[in-house]
Amino acid sequence: MKIYLKIFLLILIGSLFLQPGPANGQSAATSLELILPENHTPKIESQTWPLSAETLKSAQALNGLNLNPKFIYNFGTSLNEYLANRTTKEMPFTSGQKTAYLNFAEHIYNQTLSQLETREPQDALWEEKDGRVVNFDPGTPGIAYDNLKLIKNILKAVALDEKQATLQPVLLPASKTLAEVNPYGIKELFTTGTSNFRGSSRNRIQNITVGASRYHGIIIQPDTIFSFNDLLGEVDGEHGFAPEMVIKYNGVFPEFGGGICQVSTTMFRAALNAGFPFLERRNHSFAVSYYAPQGTDATTYTGVIDLKYKNDSGAPIMIWSNISGTILTFDFYGQKDGRTVELASPVQYDHRPTGAFKTSLKRIVTTASGQSKEDNFISNYRPRAEFVQTTTAEEPVPTPTTPAEQPSSPPNETPTEQQS
Repeated sequence: MKIYLKIFLLILIGSLFLQPGPANGQSAATSLELILPENHTPKIESQTWPLSAETLKSAQALNGLNLNPKFIYNFGTSLNEYLANRTTKEMPFTSGQKTAYLNFAEHIYNQTLSQLETREPQDALWEEKDGRVVNFDPGTPGIAYDNLKLIKNILKAVALDEKQATLQPVLLPASKTLAEVNPYGIKELFTTGTSNFRGSSRNRIQNITVGASRYHGIIIQPDTIFSFNDLLGEVDGEHGFAPEMVIKYNGVFPEFGGGICQVSTTMFRAALNAGFPFLERRNHSFAVSYYAPQGTDATTYTGVIDLKYKNDSGAPIMIWSNISGTILTFDFYGQKDGRTVELASPVQYDHRPTGAFKTSLKRIVTTASGQSKEDNFISNYRPRAEFVQTTTAEEPVPTPTTPAEQPSSPPNETPTEQQS
């Protein structure tokens, strides 16, 4: 009996695609009109979904139905109607067929469709004020499912004694794309950079938040040099910053803006992933846990140490920042130019008994024409013990008007004032 059921179900599966539709010429695809628009975009990756014993049993019960092409077509169209309105107004089925059909449809809905993530498309949004983007949404495609193919895959699972079915979602495009809502030709996510500031003090979080806002919505024109310090502006209490620990050449002291390097590090990582060339970048004097893995950080200090890179993508880049929990993210939106970026994990070497060590971070950027360039970012970390901390950031301290006196720097190092 089991082999006959399998043969029957396989014939049923084939009829879903091989049998003609109703006499009026409509195809079975018409049954998806309640779910999908005609101009949907290519499908995304499929997934498997476990089927309950009840769903499998209800599918097997279809064995007793008198199936024909018109029934198969009505099965699909009525399922859409049933899911949309929970009614079955026009079902030319016998009483037994209707009972078995409703039972199967109910299990499909309760066990599968009601638990799937679906969403409506979200249009892209772009609003500028004073040369910055202030309101932005890149647009989000919707997600839907092909009900008729879902039925086919469930029946196929039953025929093959499988306990799960393949579900194929489709992306529904937004009516307004990113490229259509901005005048710069920006149309997609170019790259992103992230860092985690978990464990930061309240003042440090404030400085990270204020610092990140300085770059929120800025537009970098092609072939333009980005300077972290130029856009950061004044770092003091009047401009929203709080006192927090800063690495100086002879210790760690409280100063307005401590923690801004979380922002510069995140910016460095985004530009690193973008394949942009760097004009200036320096690591911290000693390894800071917020910036693991070591070798991917970038320190800055107003008037002393900067982070600079060039937008060589050939098109404008818009930077959009986001803080979610303790994760800071910089998204670069632009227009991809066909480049590929290979980034290796940083390698530590030259470990010293004092705790000093170095890292090497290699990157290969290959253009669309096949030209490659390799960069090796060397970081030199000194022992943490060399930087004594004798105070905390509890009491506000003034921002120095001039850089502190600098001792002679170790080989290949610049002065070590850093907004850590």
